[in-house]
Amino acid sequence: MILPMKKLLSSFQFADETFMSAVEKESVLQAWVRFLKNGCAWHDFTIELYQHLTLHCAFIAHYNRLGFYEYYFSNPGEQTFRFLNQFDPVKPGVSAEIGMMYWLNGPTASNLNRAMRETAAPYISTSRDRFQLEIRQRDFAHAAACETLWSQPNRRKRRDCGCSGPVRCQDFGD
Repeated sequence: MILPMKKLLSSFQFADETFMSAVEKESVLQAWVRFLKNGCAWHDFTIELYQHLTLHCAFIAHYNRLGFYEYYFSNPGEQTFRFLNQFDPVKPGVSAEIGMMYWLNGPTASNLNRAMRETAAPYISTSRDRFQLEIRQRDFAHAAACETLWSQPNRRKRRDCGCSGPVRCQDFGD
């Protein structure tokens, strides 16, 4: 069940901590829900959300906010599903990058991290489906481009279509 934002925020009793105030926690949680609700769109991936993920949720920075976003969401793959699994409340909460669960009981913002898992529940399945569809569409488009390339005359000269996946077009041929 998806609650209105005010009711959702009031259901969590955040307290100020040394490195994060209750107001900051509420702001991050709002950004998190908006990010998931809007399909993990770049414009909803706020600086505050990025900083929380990298400082308190066991993610590495990937150089900057754009690098992080591109790694997990611009080209969906296994890493995207590890990200979603980390916040899926049905799963144990193993970190996508470090493979541990300490981020759920760490010294700062662990109550926010648990709230992020709880509030992600209504969006996880839809997000998985959307990213699976995006991957399938990308693969079909790639297959069509490769078929076009390989159906051209002199295809021996065109062995490299630029494939970088586990199976590349240059692995096939005469």
